[in-house]
Order: sequence, then C-alpha cells, then structure tokens
Amino acid sequence: MKLIYKQKENLKLEDDKLFGLFRIKFIKLYRFKSIKKMLYFFLLVLLILQFVNFMHHSTSVVVFPFDWDYTEGYILNNAVRLSEGRNIYTDVDAYPFTVSNYPPVFILLASGLITIFGKSFLSGRLISLSASLIIGFVIYWTVKTITSNNFVSVVSALSFYATGYVYHWGSLFRVDMLAVLFSLAGIYTIFRYEDTKKIYLSILFFTLAVFTKQSAIAAPIASVIYLILKNKKGRALEIFGIFLLLGAIIFLGLNHITNGQYYLHTVKYNVNPYILIDAIAAYRSLIIEYPIFLSFALGYVLIDIISEKRSIFTFYFIISSITALTVGKIGASTNYFIELIAITCILIGFSLDKISKEINADDYLLHTIIPLVFIAQLIVVLHIPPITTGYYTPTKIDIKNGQIISDYVANAQGKVLVEEAGFVVLNNKEVLFRPFIFMVLQQVGLWDNTKLIKDIESREFSIITLTAPHMYPMEYINRNYEEVDFVEYGGFKIYVYKPEEKTFEGVADLIVKKEA
Repeated sequence: MKLIYKQKENLKLEDDKLFGLFRIKFIKLYRFKSIKKMLYFFLLVLLILQFVNFMHHSTSVVVFPFDWDYTEGYILNNAVRLSEGRNIYTDVDAYPFTVSNYPPVFILLASGLITIFGKSFLSGRLISLSASLIIGFVIYWTVKTITSNNFVSVVSALSFYATGYVYHWGSLFRVDMLAVLFSLAGIYTIFRYEDTKKIYLSILFFTLAVFTKQSAIAAPIASVIYLILKNKKGRALEIFGIFLLLGAIIFLGLNHITNGQYYLHTVKYNVNPYILIDAIAAYRSLIIEYPIFLSFALGYVLIDIISEKRSIFTFYFIISSITALTVGKIGASTNYFIELIAITCILIGFSLDKISKEINADDYLLHTIIPLVFIAQLIVVLHIPPITTGYYTPTKIDIKNGQIISDYVANAQGKVLVEEAGFVVLNNKEVLFRPFIFMVLQQVGLWDNTKLIKDIESREFSIITLTAPHMYPMEYINRNYEEVDFVEYGGFKIYVYKPEEKTFEGVADLIVKKEA
C-alpha cells in the first residue's frame, strides 16, 4: 500500500511539474506574442508618421509658387515653350543659352497640364507627386502578389516614403519619379505576364521610361538578362530588339525635327565629367543612412542567387545598383538613387515574408530583433520638420522672400539674367542662360562665353540674380554691376545685381587734362 501511495504521489509531482512547465511556456509565449505585436504596431506607426510627413512636405512644395529646386525653373520653361508650340532643343551658339537635357515625355505631359492650370509649377509637381504615390502602390501590389502577406506589403510600400531621397525629390517639377514609375511598371509586366503576349506591354513602359529620363536603362537590361537565364532567349531578344527599334525611330524622328539638336542636348551636352570619388562618397552616404534597408535587400539577393531561383527583382536590384554609379557625374545628386530605393523596398517585403515563414516560432530573440532593428532604422531617418534637419520644407517666409525676387524680375526693363529660371518664366520674360550646364560646356570646350561677356560688359541685362558666383564670369559682373541686395531664400542667399551708373568726364575736365 505504501508503495502504491508513493507511486501515486510521484505521478502527481510529475503532473504538477509538467503543468508548471506548460504554464511557464504558455506565459512566455503569451508575453512574446504581446511584445511582438507591440513592436510591429510601433513599426507601423513610425512608417505612417513618415508617410504623413512626406505628404505634408510634398503638398507644401506642390502649392509653393516659386522655384524650390535649381532645375525646376528650366523644366517649367521647356514645358511652357512646348505649350506655345516652340522648340526646346535649340542651337546653343545663340540666345537662349539653355540646354534641354531631358527627353520630352515628362515635359509634354506638363505642357498639357499647363493649358489647364496655367503657367505655374503646379502641373509638373502634381505629375511627380502622383507618380510617387503610384510607385508606392506598385511596390505594395508586387509584394502582395508574390507573398500574399498584406502586412509586409504595407511595410514595403511605406518604407519608400521613409527615405530622405523620396521625401525631397518626390514632388519636384522633375522627371525622376515618372521615369521610375514607368520602369517599375515594365518590370512588373515582365514578372506578371512572362508566359503571355501581355509581356510585350513592357516595351511601351521601358520606352516611356527612357524618353522620360535617358538613363532609365536598368529595367530593360535586367529584364533581358532574366529572360535569357530563364531559357527564354527568343522572347528576350524580341522584346529588346523591338525596344531598341522603337527607341531608334523616336530618337531619329526627334533629331530630324530639331535639325540634329535633340542628340546634342540629350547626349553630347549631357555627358558631364565623371568623378569616381564623388560616386563613392554618395554610395557611402547611402549605406550609412540606410544600412538596415539595404541589408534586408542584399540578404534576399544573396539567398536568391545561391538558391538559383533567379528572380527578376534580383537582377533589377543589381543593375540598378550599377546604373546608380552615374551619381558620380558632375551635377548629379541623390535623385540617382530613387530607382534603387524602390526595388530595395520591394526586396524588403520579400525578406520579411521569408523570415516570418522560415524562422522557428519559438525563436523569440530573432522575432524580436527584426522589428527592433527596423524601428531603429526608421528613427535614424525620421523627418519631423522643423524638429529634425536635413530636408527643408517651404515656409511663409520663403514665399515672402520669393516674392521680393519676383518683384525685382517683374520690374526689370529689358533682358534679365536670373539663376532661378522660374521667376523669369512666371513674369513672362525669356530665360536666356542656364549657368551650371554652360559652365561645364565651356570647361570641356563645347561653348564659348564671349557673347555673354560682351553683353555683361555693355550692361545689356537690367538685373542679374545668382546664388553660385563660381558659375558666372564674376570679373565682368563686378566691373559693370553692383550688388544692391541679397535675399534669404530656401536656405540660400540670392544676390541681386544692377548695372552701375555710367559716368562721363565733363568737357572742361577733358580740356584741363589735355592742356596739362
């Protein structure tokens, strides 16, 4: 009896022990799930906050009445000229000394909207902001199509707007966002319809991308490589061949219409000197600022290559990384990284989905670290104007000071030399000079500034405004013009020059000098 009682007591102890272990494990699991949900909720809140900040900044830029980026005014000038039926690819040996260094798709769309909204920056900025938002949807839809994971799809899309590059460039009157949208649309078409005739729609998107921004070649190259490695060499050559043929026809047509100027503007005048150290510095900044984003993308790429799955998105990431090296061109900026950022965000979604499916549910540490590092990345790049610095949003003071510059231009009689071309266009005057590009053209021997210097010496310009003196023949400006004002605008100083009063010696003075 004692033995039986002891055995029962041992069984009870073992049951209690098992129940205790189960209870402890259940509590740990419950706490882990709660912590995990809290972390991912906080991650989502940060991403939404970044998107709200992006929209606040973008809408502020869209409604801002004056130039917010150096190039915007020159693209607006081209759009206005096209809306008036005038050529934008003109001979640079005579006024206007301007180069239209982009193909016409974006400019044509903007010129069409100018007929609706009037002569303002609104048309081009609306195109860019709309393209930015559609890019986010394409990222979401691509990740959702492949993973069926709604949460990581949302995270991928919102991550795009969390980057400073998109925050800054996403709503400007520039070609970048539209070119990236067309490229992504082409890649998605290849991925989605590679076994159907609808794949040929990609040719249209790739052509639109290249004739929006001529450097948008990563997507078609990645597509051809992908199809060849998928043993679809015939289809790859068909798509690439038609793309090249269509591009050649359009290029030759535009070149013929403009008497050879289209080639000069978009190719010859656009081949700026390349500085490798600048490209390395730009990439270094990208890696330092977005190490977590890039790590997730690179992790997916490495696994994809090792497993020999050969995703089109892997090739797109690799080729985009290579083409982004053109950021080393003189005059290039962080907008050259936008395409790379877009595909990076897609790969982030793939990585997060893969991790959630393949990591053991009991691996509490790894499941906690992943959202934590992502949250850390977002906090580092968080934009909360005016608390954080780095990217400037237009203010009422900028509008007030912009109006001062605009009044100077509006009240000027005759020709003006104004660095921010938008002020010239909006006041119905002719843009005569694009200083940065012509400084480079002069340095490489493709332009002679003799005519410009002659007009400065003869004081042909009733006003000169500039922010970057190194781009101007300041020796002649200082000799014939005087600085009358400077205005703080968009984080820069705009210097205003007017002709010095011409002084003449009197007749009596000349006689005295002669007799002496």
